[in-house]
Amino acid sequence: MKLLYDQSEIGTITDEFIHQGTWFGTFREIDGTENPRVHEFIVFSDRWNERLQTGDDPDPDEFQQQFGDLMSSGHWSVVDASGAVTSIETPLFTGDEISWITTECPTTNPNPP
Repeated sequence: MKLLYDQSEIGTITDEFIHQGTWFGTFREIDGTENPRVHEFIVFSDRWNERLQTGDDPDPDEFQQQFGDLMSSGHWSVVDASGAVTSIETPLFTGDEISWITTECPTTNPNPP
């Protein structure tokens, strides 16, 4: 599976699965991502989640304040192995993990293990 922003490939997603309407997977960003703003967002999301996990109380509004343009763009999507493109809400990143929801929110994994 591939993660796209505005039709540019941002990275690959493996081991994807869905749980209660949210998709999860292992994410690997492409070296030299064409969109440096997207890379900044990935780093910010990861660091924000690290702060949350260590007991800090980061403000969720930081996402909108710093990356509102990316979050409201509607340009995020995933492409599965068959080439089908699905629009998604803005993904979140923690370490090598990614999570996202689709606009359709399917309830089953089309690629069961």
